[in-house]
This record gives sequence, structure tokens and C-alpha cells, in this order.
Amino acid sequence: MTVAVESAAPDKSRPGPLTRLRRGYQKYWYAYAMVTPVVVVLGVLVGSSAA
Repeated sequence: MTVAVESAAPDKSRPGPLTRLRRGYQKYWYAYAMVTPVVVVLGVLVGSSAA
């Protein structure tokens, strides 16, 4: 079995957390769009039952 591993070159710097977050959102925007309404509805239901 062969495993390909990217070598970390010393001149390549890792992108910052905001850059990684933005790239992740750009890549998985549809997943966030599908999950957000469910999270909002559950938040409203839990918030209204706690009051």
C-alpha cells in the first residue's frame, strides 16, 4: 500500500485561521446553507422552552 504525503516545505507558510475559515466556507457553502436553518429553528425552540 502506498500513501502519498505532501511534504511541508520550509518556505511554505501555513495560512492564517481567517484564511482557512474563508476557504472552508467557500468550499462548503452549500453544507452551511443547509445546516443553518436547522440550527436556527432548534435554537428558537430551545430558547422558547427555557423562558
